[in-house]
Amino acid sequence: MKKIDKDIFDRPDEESAKRLAELLPEADDREKDRIFRRSRALYRVKSAQDSDSVTGVEVVGRKKSFRRWITAAACFALIAGIGGAAFALRPQPSQELSETPEVSAEPVTEEEPATDPEPVTEAEKAPTEPEEEVYVPELQLHEEAPYAETFEEAEALMQEHSHLIPWDQRKGIDTDYYAGLLMSEDYDLNCLEAKSYIYHILLNSQLYYSTARGSLLINYDNETSSTDFQVDMDAQETFEDVTFSRGDHLQFYAYDDKTILTLAGMQYQSYFHNKEKFFNYIEDNYCHIDCAPPDYGLTGHSGSNSFMYDSESLLVPNQYATGMLMDFDNWQVVSRGNEVGRDCVSIEGSWRDADFTMTVDIRTGILLSIYSNSSSPIDIRMTSLEVDVPFERVEFDPTGYTEIQNIIYD
Repeated sequence: MKKIDKDIFDRPDEESAKRLAELLPEADDREKDRIFRRSRALYRVKSAQDSDSVTGVEVVGRKKSFRRWITAAACFALIAGIGGAAFALRPQPSQELSETPEVSAEPVTEEEPATDPEPVTEAEKAPTEPEEEVYVPELQLHEEAPYAETFEEAEALMQEHSHLIPWDQRKGIDTDYYAGLLMSEDYDLNCLEAKSYIYHILLNSQLYYSTARGSLLINYDNETSSTDFQVDMDAQETFEDVTFSRGDHLQFYAYDDKTILTLAGMQYQSYFHNKEKFFNYIEDNYCHIDCAPPDYGLTGHSGSNSFMYDSESLLVPNQYATGMLMDFDNWQVVSRGNEVGRDCVSIEGSWRDADFTMTVDIRTGILLSIYSNSSSPIDIRMTSLEVDVPFERVEFDPTGYTEIQNIIYD
């Protein structure tokens, strides 16, 4: 069973709720799980600031525990105006709040009855078996979103256009070819081909680099955090070192079968991490399917960002693509250039009554910067970036740390 301290619901953090900004679409089940874990971390950081001791918790049933966190996720969503979004936009150490356990792509048996889907959710439907030949994506020229009468029909359609690619054999389209076009002065940066390519690499950046190392800055509400990161996409391993302008500091590790987050007061939390065996590639024109009311739409994302912390906001920007760029009429490419040593294009657009700008690495789909003047302004940018460079794995040294046992199994 799971053992969870429920006092967090008696004093929700208003600043964290504000961070769930109206920038991104409703989170999928994997994102909800990350929201679940970060929200618990936020509570522990605050507890550690007030006391050096670790308080006890009571044992509750697994399903009841998740229902309590579902309730908390709904409360945060109502305050922020969007359900479970803004996955990296936080001003202080935190982890994400889960609305539901991760949904399996395997057929549901009688012993594990299916639950009704939410009216609007983000699903990552995939075939249950890999294809005999490794699927190689092709660039799809962008089209209007497909339409399905029911949520179930939308799920079936998305699954029909999904492909399991072995993680260690994932590959994409010829980015050098398209990058060469985009950097040519006589090439129309806003033609359908160019915008379709930019949309594609933002959706599927994990296909286009093996490792990434660098630094980024997050500015929010007069609070700044700086993050040094190294991410091994092939091995699904990460180390991030985060420093906040007010003096707080945390580190995040992902390797082997675990993720580890350090907290204030020399404390840490450890979670089981199940590495992806396959990259679930959803064809670009089927990442969102419109549905008849009351469902309205189904959105899916390829790949996985479950082994990253702050760096995911720029290294895996697929939710920005489906949220802000899916309607090609709402944005345009305004320039080409080079930032932090990477060839890039700059984008300007509007979404949900706010203006935004993005700078996109045209060979990897990594975001080099993003800014929005929404009610909860967003300002995230890379200050340095290297891709496909070797580095040694960083492992956590628990010497002097106390593990917080806020979740146990018995």
